[in-house]
Amino acid sequence: MEKFRAFVQKTMDDKGLTAWQVQKRSGGKIKDSYIKDILAGKTKSIGVEKLNALALGLDIDSIELFKLASGEDIVQPSDAWPSAVLHQAIGQILQSPDLTAVVKAILQLKPAKLKALRKQLEKE
Repeated sequence: MEKFRAFVQKTMDDKGLTAWQVQKRSGGKIKDSYIKDILAGKTKSIGVEKLNALALGLDIDSIELFKLASGEDIVQPSDAWPSAVLHQAIGQILQSPDLTAVVKAILQLKPAKLKALRKQLEKE
C-alpha cells in the first residue's frame, strides 16, 4: 500500500488537489477523511467501490489504481507533465500562431522523424 499511497499523494500534488476536492470531484462517493486515512497509511486495504470513487475524484484511470492497490507496479513516463503545466503550455500554443503551426507539423511526423527531432532538440 506504500506505493499506492505515494501515487495518490503525488497525483493530488501534481493536480493541486486537496482531499476535500477529490471528495467533491468523486460526487461524494469517497469521503475526504477516508482519503486522509489513505495518505496517512491508516488504510490497509481498499474496496472496489472506493477505488473507483478515488479514480473518479483524481480523474485518473481506475485500472492503474487497481494495479497499484494490488501491489503491481505501474510505469509512468519520467517526463510526464503535471496537469497545471500542460494546461499552461496548451494556453501558450493557442495564443501563438507560430507555436500552433509547429505543433500541427509535429503531430503529422512519422515516429522515426519525431524521434530524430526530439534528439536534435535535446542536444540544444
